[in-house]
Amino acid sequence: VSVGDTDVPTTANSQQGFCQVDGPTVADLQATGPNIVWYDLPTGGTPYDPTDPLVDGNSYYATATDASGCESSMRLQVDVSVGDTDVPTTANSQQDFCQVDGPTVADLQATGPNIVWYDMPTGGTPYDPTDPLVDGNSYYATATDASGCESSMRLQVDVSVFEKVTPTITSLSNSEVCLQTIVTYTTDEGFSNYLWNVSGGIAVDGGGASDSFISVEWTEIEETFVSVSYDAGTVCGISETTTFTEEVMVCADIVMNKTVDNIEPMVGDQITFTVEVTNNGPNDFTDIEISEIIQSGFDYISHTVNLGDYDPVSGVWMIDLLPANETATLQIIVEVLGTGSYMNMATIVSVTPNDSDDSNNEMEVGVLPACLFVYNEFSPNSDGINDFFTISCIESFPNNEIKIFNRYGSLVYKQQGYKNEWNGHANVSTSQNNGETLPTGTYFYVLEIESDILTDRVTGWVYLMK
Repeated sequence: VSVGDTDVPTTANSQQGFCQVDGPTVADLQATGPNIVWYDLPTGGTPYDPTDPLVDGNSYYATATDASGCESSMRLQVDVSVGDTDVPTTANSQQDFCQVDGPTVADLQATGPNIVWYDMPTGGTPYDPTDPLVDGNSYYATATDASGCESSMRLQVDVSVFEKVTPTITSLSNSEVCLQTIVTYTTDEGFSNYLWNVSGGIAVDGGGASDSFISVEWTEIEETFVSVSYDAGTVCGISETTTFTEEVMVCADIVMNKTVDNIEPMVGDQITFTVEVTNNGPNDFTDIEISEIIQSGFDYISHTVNLGDYDPVSGVWMIDLLPANETATLQIIVEVLGTGSYMNMATIVSVTPNDSDDSNNEMEVGVLPACLFVYNEFSPNSDGINDFFTISCIESFPNNEIKIFNRYGSLVYKQQGYKNEWNGHANVSTSQNNGETLPTGTYFYVLEIESDILTDRVTGWVYLMK
């Protein structure tokens, strides 16, 4: 009889540690010997299936069986520890980020040793810390302790990535925006810490930290805009700043009007020129310069003005301010002279702001002095008395032409730019008296005048007496 006994299995570690996350089983126990079988007791007991999971704190007992089928009578004891690192923790399972900051996996907040983030609650692929966060995704964190055991459970963090809000600005004006008018602008409602800014105007309503609107009176026509930002109530904090550029126009029209109280005065009469400058609104005009120069046919007497100052020497009328829908009036009294220019023009030279319509910024009026009189008798006998055919004031109308006809209708004298120089001599080559003094008798004249104030054709008779 021979009684055999197989050597008891051996191991390098009678205390064997495992990580729960790895799902250790009996097959993972380390022992050396033939045909190892693990039991739940040092003697007797029940053998484990190799797939049975290891239990933290349990002892496992191994036998070896040689080729003859003899199982070792002694068993190797291995004490097992199955470690599991605590799942990471976080103060916020919903974490918000702002896209403008370029958030990455490294920005996720969790507490625990050696955090690793995954794309799945189990298994899956770990993220690189530089991977950008994606709005709406969930991220799963494990922790790994000093022994190298990764937590078997994962912390879930849900992520929102917000775009920085860009406010809208809407104008409530449905027409062109005129200088010195008020326009209301609105932005998105329901936020806080609104910050409004206005250039080229004055805020007259709204525009506070809690106001989603602002009303602006526009006082300039250049660099005119409204801007706004606000606290959007997200992790992005203050919104972008939106700017609304407004085109402000000068809608007001300043109009010139000029009249004279007597268009056909006598030489020596006093007449009154009235100049009116009207602001048709809606905005005011300032620094208005008007040219009102008294012409050579008049002698200045006096003037009155209801706004501004007039200098009769320079002919400049200055008005500091002409409010909307107001009229400034200048009245100038002059004496009509026997010669000179009788046209009188008033012109708006400059104004602030520029006039929206400058086609009505000047006006000219003239008078026709009653001195234009044809003397119908003269005696060209060289005695120095009444030797020439005379038309009073003809020098005021240099653009004239006179024609003299005899009683038979024949042209005997013709002169353009007549200056009271006809002494009764014929100057028409077809006349039989060309170059000679015409016979005594009645002649007929046609006087044509063309000027800025008068275009006329005057006919009549003249008696030539030697």
